[in-house]
Amino acid sequence: MKGLRFYLSGLFVAASFSSTVFADQVCDDTVAQTTPTTAFTVNTDGTVIDDFTSLMWMPCVQGLSGNACATGTAQAYTWQTALQAVATVNADPAMNNGFSDWRLPNIKELATITELQCHSPASNLTLFPATPMIANYNSADPQQVTVYDSLLWSSTPSSIYNSAAPSTGRALAWGVNFIDGGIVRADKNSTGFVRLVRN
Repeated sequence: MKGLRFYLSGLFVAASFSSTVFADQVCDDTVAQTTPTTAFTVNTDGTVIDDFTSLMWMPCVQGLSGNACATGTAQAYTWQTALQAVATVNADPAMNNGFSDWRLPNIKELATITELQCHSPASNLTLFPATPMIANYNSADPQQVTVYDSLLWSSTPSSIYNSAAPSTGRALAWGVNFIDGGIVRADKNSTGFVRLVRN
C-alpha cells in the first residue's frame, strides 16, 4: 500500500520464506511490501521518483551505471568522502543525469527506500538493482559479516561520542544496513556506499 511507509530500524522477518529470490536476496511474500514498484515512477533518464515522498533517486550506487547498474564497481567511501563525492557528481554532466543538485539523503529519507519484505539485500531490486551486499551472505560465516558490507551512508551525523571524539577518536554517522534494512550508527572513518537523492 503506497500510503503506508514506515521508518523502521532493525526489523528482520523471521518467518518461512517463499521462493522469491534475486541472486542471494530472500523475500517473504506474506509480508507487505514497503517499496512496491507501483509506488515509484521510473523516468526515461533512469532516475526513480518515489510517488509518496516526491524524492528523485539515482537507481545505482556511486561507481555503478548502465542497465541494471551492471557497469563499473560500487565505490566505497568514508562518511566525509561520501559528502565530498556529491560535489563531484553535481559538477559532471556525465554523472549527474542533467541535474546539479544531488545530495546525500538524510537518514529518514534513506530509510524510505528499504524493502522490508526482503533481506540480503533489503531493497527493491527492480528499482534499485545491484544494491551492495556481501557475496553469498546467506551461507557466509556470520563472524565474517560486518555491517559495512552493505551500509549506505546518510548525511545525518550521530551526536553520540561527539563530545568524546577528540579523546576516543570515534565519530559516528547514521546509515542503513541493507542486509536487513536496519538503521545503524557507523564509524565515519569506516567505508560505506552512496546512493544520491534530490528534491
